[in-house]
Order: sequence, then C-alpha cells, then structure tokens
Amino acid sequence: MLLQCYKTVLSLQVKRNLLNVSYHIAQYTNIISDLRSEIQRLKKKIADQAGRQLNSDRADIRHVQAEVQAHSTQASRAEMDQLREQLLEAFRSQMEIRRSLMELDNSNMEIQMDTSKHLLTIADWEQERSRCRRKLRAERRKENISKEESGKDFDCPESPPDSTETQEVAMAREKVVTLIAEQNKIREQKALLERCFVELRERARRLEELLPCRVSSEEQREVLGLLCKVHELEIENAEMQSHALLKDNVIRQKNFVVLRFEQHRHLCDELIQQQRRFIDGMSKQSFFTTLAIDFRLD
Repeated sequence: MLLQCYKTVLSLQVKRNLLNVSYHIAQYTNIISDLRSEIQRLKKKIADQAGRQLNSDRADIRHVQAEVQAHSTQASRAEMDQLREQLLEAFRSQMEIRRSLMELDNSNMEIQMDTSKHLLTIADWEQERSRCRRKLRAERRKENISKEESGKDFDCPESPPDSTETQEVAMAREKVVTLIAEQNKIREQKALLERCFVELRERARRLEELLPCRVSSEEQREVLGLLCKVHELEIENAEMQSHALLKDNVIRQKNFVVLRFEQHRHLCDELIQQQRRFIDGMSKQSFFTTLAIDFRLD
C-alpha cells in the first residue's frame, strides 16, 4: 500500500511536469510563429519598396536624384537613426510584453492546477459525507423494519453524523477563495498587457509608414532589414529556450525514474526487514512454546 502511494505521488509529479513542458513549448511555438509572420511582412515590404524604386528609376531619374540629395544631409541621417531606435524600442517592448504574458499564463496554469487539487479535496470530503448519510439512513430503515416486525415502539431519530469540516477541508476552501482572487488579478493584468501590446504594434506600424517620408529608399531598406534581423535573432533565442526546456525535461524524467527505483528498493528493503523480524519473532515464540510443553511433559 505504501509502495502504491509512492507510485501515485511520482506519477502525479511526472504528469504535472509533462503538462508544464507541453504548455511552455506551445507558448514558444506561438511566439516563433508570430515573429515569422512579422518577418514575412517586413520582407514583403522591402520587396515592394524595391519594386517601386525600380519603377521610379525607369520613370524619372531626376526624381531619384532629388530624393538622394534630399536625404543625404546629416540631419536626415540623424532622423533615420531616431526612427530606427524608436522601431527597435517598440520591438523590444513587444518582446518584454510577450515574456510577461508567458509568465502570467504560467502562473495562471499553476493556479488552476492548485485550485483543482483543493476542489478535489473538498469534493472527496462532501462525497464521503454523503456516503455516511446514505449509510445512516439505510441502517435506520433496517432498524425501523425490525422494530415494526417485532412490535416495538419506534425510538426518536438519532442525530445525523457529525458534518463538521476537517481542518484540511476548511483550509482547502480558504485556498480556493484566495486562488480565485489571484486568478482574477492575473486576468486583469493580462488584459492590460494585451492592450499595451496592440498599441505598441500599431505604433511600430505607424513608424514604418513614416519611413518613406523621412528617409531615402536605401535607408528604408536598411531599417526594415535590421528589423528582420532582430526578429530572426529573437526566433533563434526562443528556439534555444524551447530546446533547453525539452533537454531539461528529459533529464528530469530520468531523475524521476531513478528516484522511483530508489524508493522501490528502499521499500523492498524495509519489507524484507519487517518479514525477518516477524519470522524471528515467530521462531522465538515457537521455541518457547515447545519448551513449555516439554516442561509440562516432564
């Protein structure tokens, strides 16, 4: 029975760990997919801009020369640097919000699992209370039938069984209330961050729309190419974190297996020791019993 209890605890730990890993991998996958979509959008914008530049070259070479001259000043370069920094800052802020949303989702998942555990404790107690009440009613019906057949008077009904909650159940109810409050708080924080993320993305799009008006075509492609590179680096970072998480999970699973075998071996040793003590006790008892019989015979 004790061995089965250890197995159950370890199985629950393994399942919880697998659930956490699967959830984190799904989060990284969503981020990578979102970043790749942004890269495709930026690359399309670069290609469209290059196509417009080619058409402009064929249409009016003087317009291109005027554009280059207009954007070749030091002030224009400073303005481009400012736009580039604003775009990069908007991207970094978006990534920070993504990470914060991941942390909130992780906390929310942990809260849901803890809430389910406490609700299960409450449900088990309520089920046991209902079972005791059904058993008591069945016993009363049997007693009433027996008394009716024997012609005895019915006694006053007994008081119902004690339905006072145990300390564990009371604490579980308090925990559920606290966890639900935390979950609502996380939900509000998540909604606020999601709104900020949308606003930052829209701001970045508006800054991108300013590029053709503020900088030359070549500088515009430079900025957009830099944004693509930053997105690609974040994808590599997310992929490395995902792979590290999978590797850590494999190591953890091996540790669980080793721990399970160690506990199994420890329990087996304990059972063997108990059996030896039991056998030694039985042998001594048999010896003294035989000795007592011999004395009586003498």
